[in-house]
Amino acid sequence: MILNVKGLEVRFNPAFFLIMACALLIGSGKEIIIIFLAIFIHEWTHSAVGRAVGYKVKEIELTPYGGAAKFEGLIGAPPIDEIIISVSGPLINIIIAVVGAILDSKGIIRGDLFIFFIKVNLYLALFNLLPALPLDGGRIMRAVLSIFIGYQKSTEIGMSCGKILAFILFLFGIYLIFTDSLNIMPIIVSLFIFWSLKNEEQYFIYAYINNISKKSAKLKQIGVIKYDSLIVSRETPLKNIIRYLSPNKYCTIKVINHEGKILGELTEEEILKGLLTKGMRAKVEDLLIK
Repeated sequence: MILNVKGLEVRFNPAFFLIMACALLIGSGKEIIIIFLAIFIHEWTHSAVGRAVGYKVKEIELTPYGGAAKFEGLIGAPPIDEIIISVSGPLINIIIAVVGAILDSKGIIRGDLFIFFIKVNLYLALFNLLPALPLDGGRIMRAVLSIFIGYQKSTEIGMSCGKILAFILFLFGIYLIFTDSLNIMPIIVSLFIFWSLKNEEQYFIYAYINNISKKSAKLKQIGVIKYDSLIVSRETPLKNIIRYLSPNKYCTIKVINHEGKILGELTEEEILKGLLTKGMRAKVEDLLIK
């Protein structure tokens, strides 16, 4: 199901309605509406800040574990852009929780549902700030790490943290089932985290192509770009090289033999072409002119 909110498409994941139905059956309809309201505010803030930074928002998808504002061109974007957009969601939830707590303490707005709304915003912010993909904290961590170790390697670290988090949530969900609890949310959240991580893996080559395109455009526009260099052996797999490429630096790759003699030099574009034409198992020596 898709709704259009002032030109912004809001897509409801099918599992959203399953959760809603379960909540209604156990008499928690109001609570689940409040939860998804907080999630929508969180994702709408991501989209608003993303548009302000200069990115086009394709849609917002609401899922059982939260939501996802989908942008065009954000994958592999400059780290500062991803940090600003990622921080905005948890920040608005914290602001709402703080303002709500002040209103409650002064007796301006009170009630169990209002207290629940405050808690949901606080928990949503804290959960999303965990340093694990696909959560906001994982994206912030990836953006910072990518400055030093490249986009793919930082993505792999974030994904590993995400898998650990999903596994812990799954075990916690099993524990709740064996203690006669009806709360299966941790299991559902863990499954959706695994599913989201699978998509992260598929996006990387697109991000790599996008990075090269942006860096080439920036070079043409201002005539200068930060430079980096890698030294690799001729037997190095191409997939290992892209782990060290940075989204905000142009890189050349110097190839050496076992004696340290330089055999040749490759550009990012040549590495990409090699990946696309020869596959992920190709080695650097496959690209050298013989």
